[in-house]
Amino acid sequence: RMDPNIKTLRIKTGSCTRLLKDLQAYEREEREQRQAIQKLKEEGAAPHDIRRQEQVLGETLQMLPDTRGRLEDAFIDLQGIVDELSAGDISSISTTTEWTNATAVLKQLAPLFD
Repeated sequence: RMDPNIKTLRIKTGSCTRLLKDLQAYEREEREQRQAIQKLKEEGAAPHDIRRQEQVLGETLQMLPDTRGRLEDAFIDLQGIVDELSAGDISSISTTTEWTNATAVLKQLAPLFD
């Protein structure tokens, strides 16, 4: 039977990792949409086509703050668990893959939320 702390660490770390990938995908999509719109304008595309691309960009821009907020919530959640566990005896979990992954993800995300 798995230690519930280890299971919690694995789940919370997975949430952070997934949401970071989502955020990066939306950021990449935003860049690509902006480039596509610029290219359409340079090529003198029909206004309808440009508007359609701008609509897609708008949808992407709406997703960014939501995804970033959910990632920040997940980060705070994971940080809280790691802090709480660190206050006690972590000798039984500090050598686990889950602990290593959790602390690595926190270190990776910290600059986004400082």
